[in-house]
Amino acid sequence: MAMALFEGDDWRQDYQGKPALRPNVCVGYILHHERYGDGRFDLLMQGLHRSRIVQEIPHDPYRMAILEPIDDEPSMEIDL
Repeated sequence: MAMALFEGDDWRQDYQGKPALRPNVCVGYILHHERYGDGRFDLLMQGLHRSRIVQEIPHDPYRMAILEPIDDEPSMEIDL
């Protein structure tokens, strides 16, 4: 699973649309999840590496993309 962040502040007005994403994402796996009665989830994710969004793929309700790994220097765990 990849976790992306929105770019800038325009997402506040277009949250239900497709607001712009920052170009880099964190790829990892879900360690724990909790589902609420209204359909929302809390996720605890363990990051594995960073990737760059190469192309977004049309998909609903979740956004999908083709990613390429970013070769960067290992981070200290405290910085993650």
